[in-house]
Amino acid sequence: MSLVPFVPNFVLIGGYGYMAYRFARGFRSTTYQQDYRIPLAMFWPFLFAVNGSFRKNFLTAIKSED
Repeated sequence: MSLVPFVPNFVLIGGYGYMAYRFARGFRSTTYQQDYRIPLAMFWPFLFAVNGSFRKNFLTAIKSED
């Protein structure tokens, strides 16, 4: 059974991992200190949902061509 109806778990896990990778790769273009790269990449779905500042930095990071 999937976490989200009609979407297989491997798709959700793959999407989570891919976006975490893209965020970590473009982290230099954010306003955060380098020490927070891994924790922020791990908790990006929750932070993206609740924090507008993180959302802006996240979108900047995944769009960067680092």
